[in-house]
Amino acid sequence: MTALYIDADACPVKAEAERVATRHKVRMYVVSNGGLRPSQNPLVETVIVPDGPDIADIWIADRCGPGDVVVTGDIPLAARCVEAGARVLKHNGEALTSANIGNVLATRDLMTDLRRPVPSGRRQRVYKGRPLPFSGSARARTSRGTTVGLGAARPLRTRQKEEHMKPAAVVFDIGNVLIEWQPERFYDSVIGEERRRAMFAEVDLHGMNDRVDSGQHFTDTIYAAAEANPAWRTEIRMWHDRWIEMAAPVIPRSLRLKEALQAKGVPVFSLTNFGIQSYDLAAQHYPFLRAFDRDFISGHMGMIKPDPAIYAALEDTSGLSGDALLFTDDRIDNINAANARGWQTHHFTGPDGWADRLVTAGLLTEEEAA
Repeated sequence: MTALYIDADACPVKAEAERVATRHKVRMYVVSNGGLRPSQNPLVETVIVPDGPDIADIWIADRCGPGDVVVTGDIPLAARCVEAGARVLKHNGEALTSANIGNVLATRDLMTDLRRPVPSGRRQRVYKGRPLPFSGSARARTSRGTTVGLGAARPLRTRQKEEHMKPAAVVFDIGNVLIEWQPERFYDSVIGEERRRAMFAEVDLHGMNDRVDSGQHFTDTIYAAAEANPAWRTEIRMWHDRWIEMAAPVIPRSLRLKEALQAKGVPVFSLTNFGIQSYDLAAQHYPFLRAFDRDFISGHMGMIKPDPAIYAALEDTSGLSGDALLFTDDRIDNINAANARGWQTHHFTGPDGWADRLVTAGLLTEEEAA
């Protein structure tokens, strides 16, 4: 059931949030270390947690998930809730998402560093200003944002919990779902962790890989990056020349689940961020990559997850949408994008949990999922 979580310490919009919760008839949890007057609203539960650092944050982060809405001014808590799939709003109504939480966290850490005491003997110039007042427009934005979040989330959570529709097709990501994809582990074994960290800090290798996954030529893109970074030329070329060592090994139980679904006549699609030439290379080593009922490979499509357009393209081609699709992926931002379209989803953290999800969905028996 959808829930609204309020990180209540110093929260100026509890009343606005309660009105929205009442209008949508959803449970609201007001979490603090104490000192709050409990609401008489039967939908509102006041949760008093023990004193201690981050106890209220832990209580919220451990319980929220896809379909829930969290209102907080605490940026580290917001990051945890975004990762869990919840919709997160700051007190002023600003939405915190997987697309912006990294920058917000970085800014928060920078400001924390700037506020640290200056060592003795050094001078520091400090600029002081009045805090901005919490305006009526900010309260209205929070109210609107909470309303939108609950309106979209409530049917999503209902679908996920009640699972009223048996999926008509199952959609697999590939990297870290069917095949391990661990470039960092590969480079640690070849050049050592310290040099690997230095190279990844200097060169945006994952950005380079995104360009390949978007359709740029596998060899040309990687070799160009190598030439542009001569200090790491040999190491970057390994991304191409020894690529198959990064895309290994197979995750055996995940492969068995794919094949068990297809043996029962359940359509299985791929939806993967993969380059054109790199996918061909992978399929030479892993023939099962040619055995999906439908392939949705980003390099051929010219777009990558979590772009909503790639999900829409799958829907248009397959004729299926919403909770007719059950999708698994190891990245929460990709899962959130599918959630937004009403797909049933499973955040992949290992094949055992995925097997349980397929059994729960009525697609496999426990014996078939073993």
